[in-house]
Amino acid sequence: MHTLTEMVLPAEQLTPPSQTSQRLILHGACFYIQNEARVHGKDEIDLAVDPPPDLVIEIDITSPSLNKFPIYARIGVPEVWRYDGRQMQMFALATGEYVHIEQSTVFPRLSSALATHFLEESTKLRSTTWLRRVREWARAQRKTSRRTKKRTAH
Repeated sequence: MHTLTEMVLPAEQLTPPSQTSQRLILHGACFYIQNEARVHGKDEIDLAVDPPPDLVIEIDITSPSLNKFPIYARIGVPEVWRYDGRQMQMFALATGEYVHIEQSTVFPRLSSALATHFLEESTKLRSTTWLRRVREWARAQRKTSRRTKKRTAH
């Protein structure tokens, strides 16, 4: 995970196009999942040669993040999640714009409703109890995925 990551990218990819800075600070939580091996150990991500994050998560409690979506689209972030204090919304990049989705493409078994549920639980449970529940869910998903792959391989 890269948080408050400084990413270097060509100036023409920034918004507005007249901006000359070649550094972009992403204030959301940036996650490399599919492309983690390509950026592992790097202190600085150069988007001219490195892939964009697979997922950006924005928390919109104090200021809206929707104005950042065009920047994320220009650099090619495939999925953005946005939490507004009430619910998690998921968006996938499709033909240069983000469209609302109910199911994550990065974590196919995770819906926006379930992500919202996990966030709500995090405010009511002790952190260790909450983390154990999330891990149990993730392990169960992984087991289900492995069983499905074994059945289709036979």
